Amino acid sequence: MEFRIEKCGAVDLTRQGRSMGTGLLFRLDGRIDAGGGDTRLLLRPNDAPERYRGFVAMSGDAEMREWEQTGFYIGRNGWGLDSYFSVTLILSLLPGRKRTAVAMSTFAHTDERVLGYHYHGFWADTSTPIDFLGIWTVGPGRAVVEAKFDMPENP
Repeated sequence: MEFRIEKCGAVDLTRQGRSMGTGLLFRLDGRIDAGGGDTRLLLRPNDAPERYRGFVAMSGDAEMREWEQTGFYIGRNGWGLDSYFSVTLILSLLPGRKRTAVAMSTFAHTDERVLGYHYHGFWADTSTPIDFLGIWTVGPGRAVVEAKFDMPENP
């Protein structure tokens, strides 16, 4: 499915016709139109804006570490440049546990620079069923996203 995000878009997981089981593998591909600034991409189960704790380690043509507490931080563009990106996120949905997530992403910028991200974190809600994943942009840019996901069958 493909959609344009100004500030928020969503992937409805309930329309897939089966239980989400114990985890989710989520892939995103797209483009950030920077709007002259840097724009973060966040994933939020059910659009919940709080109870996250996680960090991202950035490497490539620049290096740094950043914390995020308002969603799963899957990466951002840099230098105010447009970029193409790909993201893979694994989300654990084991009952009664914090929803842990790990993600890797690559942002290829229009001037040939590249940034890579490794995210590790959790959402502290242990009981709310997840019906959809909100995909948020934080910053001046917009994103065009194609989302694919796989829900492994329960053993």
